[in-house]
Amino acid sequence: MIYVVEGFEDNSMFLSLIATLESLLDESLVAEYNIPLIRREVFKCLSIIKKMQQKVGE
Repeated sequence: MIYVVEGFEDNSMFLSLIATLESLLDESLVAEYNIPLIRREVFKCLSIIKKMQQKVGE
């Protein structure tokens, strides 16, 4: 897929979040998914979201 993010000076965090969410989706579609991997990716998403919130608050 191709994503276009407009209206943001630095969209690298958005793209990183989207890529991480896509990897979670891919992993969840596998019959026997890797729980530690999914947990790590979820916390990675939460970290990115927190950074985005801090950046908006500045």
